[in-house]
Amino acid sequence: MTSSRFSDRVVLVTGAAIGIGAEICARFAEEDAQVFGADVSWGSPSDESNEAASSEIRKLGMDVTKHQEIQDTVDEIVSSEGKIDVLVNNAGLIVPRPLAEVSREDWNRTFEVNSSGLFFCLQAVAKTMITGVENGALTSGSIVNIASVAGLDGRTTSTPYGASKAAVVNITRSTARELAKHNIRVNAVCPGIIDTAFNARLGDVFGPQSGISSREWVEARADGVPMGKLGTARDVANAVAFLASDDASYITAQTLNVDGGFVPN
Repeated sequence: MTSSRFSDRVVLVTGAAIGIGAEICARFAEEDAQVFGADVSWGSPSDESNEAASSEIRKLGMDVTKHQEIQDTVDEIVSSEGKIDVLVNNAGLIVPRPLAEVSREDWNRTFEVNSSGLFFCLQAVAKTMITGVENGALTSGSIVNIASVAGLDGRTTSTPYGASKAAVVNITRSTARELAKHNIRVNAVCPGIIDTAFNARLGDVFGPQSGISSREWVEARADGVPMGKLGTARDVANAVAFLASDDASYITAQTLNVDGGFVPN
């Protein structure tokens, strides 16, 4: 039976439309959180055509590269619910190209979404969390950033992606130190090779280059994982829920690898 650790919590998840983000939303909803999922594919924050993804999840359009959209989204949630207890920074992208083919536009776009967008979402929500703690609307806050094992050891199909995720790990550590005095925790989850559409798209690029199908390429990646299998979006969502919960109330500035032992700490 699923517990209800988040029955009084308001949660914002970015990059919520598919894959890991969608599973994170579902995981929090199972524990009775008020879940707001934000994604660039859902239009603008004020778009009245946005309908809830389910009865438990409210969809909001937001582009993490646009500062005003971030602020409008945060303001809308706080106006409606009075607070944001949990932020999950999941929005991200990868441009899978060999080193020699990476353009300045590829580099800038990757960092704009994966690092800068994440930071400014964190900044906007942290401000409301600080205010909430000061006025009694919150007793604590939790921010979970989705990084990647690619940001820890450099094994990646995209140098910009790995570098941007290394930045996420550093952002996590530095902001955790600054926000700790406000009883706001900041941690990161580093997924390994997860069986989602994200890796399927990589398979579409690299499978044919290796003379195999997209699916065969994805499944072959499990050969380098000590546990011998791919992870699932649910595996990542479970780790996020733990770090966001009071079960992790004395954990901050940490990275938790969800990777089957691919990159040992």
